[in-house]
Amino acid sequence: MNEYESERREKLIRDLVSNSRRILSNEIGFPLGIHIMAKIFRWINDIEPLDFHAEDFFEYENQLDDYPLGTDRLKYNIDVLIHYEDRISELNEVYRSKLMRLSKDVIDKYGA
Repeated sequence: MNEYESERREKLIRDLVSNSRRILSNEIGFPLGIHIMAKIFRWINDIEPLDFHAEDFFEYENQLDDYPLGTDRLKYNIDVLIHYEDRISELNEVYRSKLMRLSKDVIDKYGA
Protein backbone atom coordinates (compact mmCIF):
# COMPACT_ATOMS: atom_id res chain seq x y z
CA MET A 1 0.00 0.00 0.00
CA ASN A 2 1.45 3.36 -0.99
CA GLU A 3 1.26 6.57 1.06
CA TYR A 4 -1.80 7.90 -0.79
CA GLU A 5 -3.68 4.62 -0.25
CA SER A 6 -2.68 4.56 3.40
CA GLU A 7 -3.95 8.11 3.96
CA ARG A 8 -7.16 7.42 2.05
CA ARG A 9 -7.75 4.23 4.06
CA GLU A 10 -7.25 6.09 7.35
CA LYS A 11 -9.73 8.78 6.25
CA LEU A 12 -12.26 6.13 5.28
CA ILE A 13 -11.87 4.46 8.68
CA ARG A 14 -12.59 7.82 10.33
CA ASP A 15 -15.66 8.13 8.07
CA LEU A 16 -16.75 4.65 9.13
CA VAL A 17 -16.52 5.62 12.80
CA SER A 18 -18.34 8.90 12.16
CA ASN A 19 -21.14 7.16 10.30
CA SER A 20 -21.42 4.56 13.08
CA ARG A 21 -21.95 7.40 15.54
CA ARG A 22 -24.59 8.93 13.25
CA ILE A 23 -26.45 5.61 13.10
CA LEU A 24 -26.41 5.06 16.86
CA SER A 25 -27.46 8.63 17.63
CA ASN A 26 -30.26 8.53 15.02
CA GLU A 27 -28.68 11.43 13.13
CA ILE A 28 -29.21 9.43 9.96
CA GLY A 29 -31.97 7.03 9.01
CA PHE A 30 -31.07 3.43 9.72
CA PRO A 31 -31.35 2.07 6.15
CA LEU A 32 -29.38 4.95 4.62
CA GLY A 33 -26.78 4.76 7.39
CA ILE A 34 -26.21 1.05 6.83
CA HIS A 35 -26.04 1.58 3.07
CA ILE A 36 -23.27 4.14 3.65
CA MET A 37 -21.46 1.75 6.03
CA ALA A 38 -21.44 -0.97 3.37
CA LYS A 39 -20.08 1.47 0.76
CA ILE A 40 -17.30 2.65 3.06
CA PHE A 41 -16.35 -0.93 3.97
CA ARG A 42 -16.10 -1.76 0.25
CA TRP A 43 -13.88 1.25 -0.42
CA ILE A 44 -11.62 0.31 2.48
CA ASN A 45 -11.49 -3.32 1.36
CA ASP A 46 -10.47 -2.21 -2.13
CA ILE A 47 -7.33 -0.74 -0.55
CA GLU A 48 -6.69 -3.30 2.19
CA PRO A 49 -9.38 -5.22 4.08
CA LEU A 50 -10.05 -4.44 7.72
CA ASP A 51 -9.97 -7.13 10.35
CA PHE A 52 -13.71 -6.75 10.88
CA HIS A 53 -16.71 -8.90 10.01
CA ALA A 54 -18.76 -6.55 7.81
CA GLU A 55 -20.81 -9.20 6.01
CA ASP A 56 -24.00 -8.32 7.90
CA PHE A 57 -23.81 -4.76 6.57
CA PHE A 58 -23.51 -6.11 3.02
CA GLU A 59 -26.34 -8.59 3.55
CA TYR A 60 -28.72 -5.90 4.84
CA GLU A 61 -27.74 -3.55 2.01
CA ASN A 62 -28.42 -6.28 -0.56
CA GLN A 63 -31.91 -6.68 0.89
CA LEU A 64 -32.48 -2.93 0.34
CA ASP A 65 -31.50 -2.90 -3.33
CA ASP A 66 -35.04 -2.32 -4.58
CA TYR A 67 -35.96 0.39 -2.09
CA PRO A 68 -35.38 4.14 -2.44
CA LEU A 69 -33.20 5.75 0.24
CA GLY A 70 -32.57 9.34 1.27
CA THR A 71 -33.97 12.09 -0.93
CA ASP A 72 -34.71 9.57 -3.71
CA ARG A 73 -37.80 8.71 -1.66
CA LEU A 74 -39.29 12.11 -2.55
CA LYS A 75 -39.79 10.94 -6.14
CA TYR A 76 -42.26 8.22 -5.12
CA ASN A 77 -45.99 8.16 -4.59
CA ILE A 78 -46.87 8.12 -0.88
CA ASP A 79 -48.71 4.79 -1.15
CA VAL A 80 -45.63 3.19 -2.71
CA LEU A 81 -43.46 4.68 0.05
CA ILE A 82 -45.75 3.29 2.74
CA HIS A 83 -45.52 -0.15 1.12
CA TYR A 84 -41.71 0.15 1.05
CA GLU A 85 -41.65 1.29 4.68
CA ASP A 86 -43.56 -1.82 5.70
CA ARG A 87 -41.00 -4.01 3.94
CA ILE A 88 -38.05 -2.06 5.40
CA SER A 89 -39.58 -2.39 8.88
CA GLU A 90 -39.59 -6.16 8.42
CA LEU A 91 -35.90 -6.10 7.48
CA ASN A 92 -35.11 -3.88 10.45
CA GLU A 93 -36.77 -6.38 12.78
CA VAL A 94 -34.26 -8.99 11.62
CA TYR A 95 -31.09 -6.87 11.37
CA ARG A 96 -31.33 -3.77 13.59
CA SER A 97 -29.95 -5.15 16.86
CA LYS A 98 -27.02 -6.94 15.24
CA LEU A 99 -26.10 -3.96 13.06
CA MET A 100 -26.35 -1.53 15.97
CA ARG A 101 -23.95 -3.75 17.95
CA LEU A 102 -21.59 -3.93 14.98
CA SER A 103 -21.72 -0.15 14.61
CA LYS A 104 -20.75 0.18 18.27
CA ASP A 105 -17.93 -2.32 17.69
CA VAL A 106 -16.62 -0.10 14.87
CA ILE A 107 -16.53 2.86 17.26
CA ASP A 108 -14.86 0.84 20.00
CA LYS A 109 -12.26 -0.69 17.70
CA TYR A 110 -11.40 2.22 15.38
CA GLY A 111 -12.64 5.36 17.14
CA ALA A 112 -10.16 7.66 18.79
